[in-house]
Amino acid sequence: MNKPLQISYWIVILIVLCSVLAAAHAGFTIWQQTRINDYIERDDDGGQQPPAHYKALFAYAYNHASNEQPQQALDSLTQLVAKPDIKTDSSVRASSYFNRGNIHLRQAQSIEVGELKRIPLIELAKQDYRTALLIQPNLWDVRYNLEVALRMVPELPDEDAVFDQPTVSSEKSVESVGFRVDLP
Repeated sequence: MNKPLQISYWIVILIVLCSVLAAAHAGFTIWQQTRINDYIERDDDGGQQPPAHYKALFAYAYNHASNEQPQQALDSLTQLVAKPDIKTDSSVRASSYFNRGNIHLRQAQSIEVGELKRIPLIELAKQDYRTALLIQPNLWDVRYNLEVALRMVPELPDEDAVFDQPTVSSEKSVESVGFRVDLP
């Protein structure tokens, strides 16, 4: 065999090997996505833990929140925020804090107005909403829900804090070359 033919033979072998590896990787990725989608489509999780993917964890939290199991939903959303091995971007983290705040706020709204158990839940909701706004400040739904929580339990300034405005003397003036302007 001549040298160019031998080189072409090894190049073809290398291309076929790379193609097989790429096809195996694509097949594995498709299998994972199918598994996640199957989990999301099921209404009942069957007592199994969700796959370590943010969409599956959101579905897990939604199922538990809609089935009146808020603690499991909160655990799922906390796991979503806290786990470094789950790839999350800022919008996913902000959405999970927003959903945590919504769960706390719904729990607080289900309690009667005069009970003291309501205040800590609203405070937790406000904290989660503020964290979501720190991550992504332009989320208007979060701002609205924070406003609802603030109306339920307003934050009053400390009575010991000094809120004196600095007084501006009426005798101050600006002098410029050629004329004088008195400030109000």
